[in-house]
Amino acid sequence: MPEDKSSFAAMFESQGAQPKKRRALHAGDRVEAVVVQVGKDSVFVEVDGHAQAFFEASELRDAHITLAVGDKVSANVVDVDTAQGLARLGRPRALTGATLAEAPVGAVMSGPVVEAGTLVSAIVDKIETFGIFVQIEGTTGRSGRGLIPQAELGVTRGTDLRKTFPIGTKVVAKILDATEGKIRMSIKGAKDAEERADFEAAKGKAAVPATLGTFADLLKKKR
Repeated sequence: MPEDKSSFAAMFESQGAQPKKRRALHAGDRVEAVVVQVGKDSVFVEVDGHAQAFFEASELRDAHITLAVGDKVSANVVDVDTAQGLARLGRPRALTGATLAEAPVGAVMSGPVVEAGTLVSAIVDKIETFGIFVQIEGTTGRSGRGLIPQAELGVTRGTDLRKTFPIGTKVVAKILDATEGKIRMSIKGAKDAEERADFEAAKGKAAVPATLGTFADLLKKKR
């Protein structure tokens, strides 16, 4: 039977603790998380001390990635279910001390993750009047080549793109779409995501009672 994600999201509050307001997660955000529960359909994680995100177990199996409780990973938010208060994460990357699967995982985790919502570093390799083409670092060929339309460059209309983005310029962009062999990206989107992350981080510095503990701590107490 599939896990009830809404019940999982409510479990923290059901313990009687009233933690501070959760950090709002948005598609494209890069987060660091700790695995707190592994199920057949979903792997749930804590982000900023709250159980508010998960990986689809089927996607992890397809990528030959195995996660265990306590593993520390980073990943991009793919989408957010506001009704359940949970964010779905894309392919995880290991942080120090994480144990991501067996031997095949080394190959799986190498290279950039090319999926909608991911922030990537890329090199300008062609300039057109309607935008610039870039090659995502760590890729070769068409599979890692994307277009950043003029409207997504974050510059004013009439800007000389050849002067602003000469061939070889390194940029950071957010992948907007990566379907049917075409990758559409946004520098403006990457900047917006960075500013939003900085704002949320500043909000997160507000004082929080240390006695609340984490979701993982509450799980231990139930045993």
